[in-house]
Amino acid sequence: MDAGVAVFMIPISAIIGVFTMITISAIVDAKRRTEERRELEESRRELAAYVAEGSITPKDAELILRSDPDKAGKRK
Repeated sequence: MDAGVAVFMIPISAIIGVFTMITISAIVDAKRRTEERRELEESRRELAAYVAEGSITPKDAELILRSDPDKAGKRK
């Protein structure tokens, strides 16, 4: 390989690598958000079933749904 060609291949390879990493990151983030939303909807359905069978009150179910587990772990 000619030295002149190698000088251009290195930056091109770096740019392609960066764009590949950005694309993979975006795909993984979208997958994570989709899974989080799916889990939230499953929890809502389960709580609705518990309310329907009388295991918990609607007010308790509402409190559970309004709670934020991310903030609860960060409290001191």
